[in-house]
Amino acid sequence: MPREERLHELSRTALILWQSLRVAYDAIEDALAAPERHDLAALGERIVSLEVELKPLVGELAAARSRRGAGDPQLVEIWRATDETVESLAARQPMLVRAALDARSATAERLEGLRAARGQLRSYQGGDVRNAQLTSRHA
Repeated sequence: MPREERLHELSRTALILWQSLRVAYDAIEDALAAPERHDLAALGERIVSLEVELKPLVGELAAARSRRGAGDPQLVEIWRATDETVESLAARQPMLVRAALDARSATAERLEGLRAARGQLRSYQGGDVRNAQLTSRHA
């Protein structure tokens, strides 16, 4: 494949992966709003997979972009769309991290409440032991 064609193909592939990452961010946002309806682990794995695929492309394209001028209008358009997608993801990431941390904190509080409640049930500390009645059918 000629070098120009390969650069076009790499650029299109990178744009598609960045757009897929944006879709995954949308899904994470939805999942944080309603965690019971989504598999956050699968979404996390998908994001990691996309980032692994993108890593070599980003390096190669950064080098190519630094060597080239703004000659090929098709490449310029692909790179503009890529830059817009990357900028939108960069802007969203801190908000998603905050939302994930808030969700984790709320979940930790609920789990701690459940743990404390189980502890009380196991040791009969929750009720008034003096008023307890034997309820066996054999007594």
